[in-house]
Amino acid sequence: MTQKFSAEFQASIMDLYHSGASASQLSADYNVSVQTIYKWAAKTKAAPSKSYTESDIKALEQRALQAETEVEILKKALAIFGRKDR
Repeated sequence: MTQKFSAEFQASIMDLYHSGASASQLSADYNVSVQTIYKWAAKTKAAPSKSYTESDIKALEQRALQAETEVEILKKALAIFGRKDR
């Protein structure tokens, strides 16, 4: 048996979903199947809105810089340990 949900209810569920709530949690909380939530999300195709603060951006830049440094170190280690003495 299919349930009919109002447009307001669907919109409120989609707002929660796009703000980061998981489909399984919404399904348990509001008695809506996970498949229905995913179907509604596909219809809306609204990207989740995220706003980043300056501190978030700086932290991400630092992580990227650290990752780049680690990659360079690993490349050098691979070059050293990858050699075969013949």
